[in-house]
Amino acid sequence: MDYITQQDTTLLIDAINKPNSEFSTTLMKLIEKYQVLSSEDLLLLCDRKRSRELFFSDYPYFVHIDTHLPVGDQIKSPDGRNRYYSVTYLLNGNTYVMTSQLYGFGSNPTHKDCRTPFYNWIISKFKLTEKPDDWWPSQAEYPLNLTKEDWKKYILNIEMPNHPVPMRMLKAMMELDGEASCKKLSDLYGGHPSVYAGCAMNIGRRVKKHFNLPACMDRNQERYFPFPFLGKYRGGSEDNYIYRIRPELYDALKEIDLSEISPYYVEDH
Repeated sequence: MDYITQQDTTLLIDAINKPNSEFSTTLMKLIEKYQVLSSEDLLLLCDRKRSRELFFSDYPYFVHIDTHLPVGDQIKSPDGRNRYYSVTYLLNGNTYVMTSQLYGFGSNPTHKDCRTPFYNWIISKFKLTEKPDDWWPSQAEYPLNLTKEDWKKYILNIEMPNHPVPMRMLKAMMELDGEASCKKLSDLYGGHPSVYAGCAMNIGRRVKKHFNLPACMDRNQERYFPFPFLGKYRGGSEDNYIYRIRPELYDALKEIDLSEISPYYVEDH
């Protein structure tokens, strides 16, 4: 398995808080991206009896699809009802769909919770070594309640038309899976690290003003980078302070066409 990025770690950890469809989609995309399941794992998930014993599910979690046969004929239960999502995932070279029979979201589930044991089992497959709570500020410290749509409108209306240098930084960070130190950005894309620190601060100032947000305080000092980013030290030195794009902004940038934006520093004359 490739090292899981902090951006994806946050998505993975937070999936348990999402409704069933988003929970399933998030986990499946990450399982497919990092290929964390062994052949034995896949056999277990396709076995109704073993799935039930391990996860309390009424149906097998996965169905193995023969791509040479019509998918619809393979995803129906014996009573003829389609109990599975039609989205397919490629795992270990084979095609699978995931069952839609998931319960446990909300305070009053109508069935026994079969999401949580599956979620915990999947988390163990990723062998996470670093908690996303290491990033500052945490949601508890500074809850920034901006949605993906809020960010899309802001980027399209404010940053892209008027601020090319910060957009180059965001493009560069998207190429690096959403996280990088200013030193790394400087080494890969040019410009002094202070250019990127300045971009982070300036984007934050504009975001705060645009959305009329309260100040984000670091003891007695107001910080601006936490509006678009989270941050932390990795290694202790200033050069190893890493920014990570907030998940909602990251998702917004994925849906915006950044193809015309170069990630490379251009000196402003």
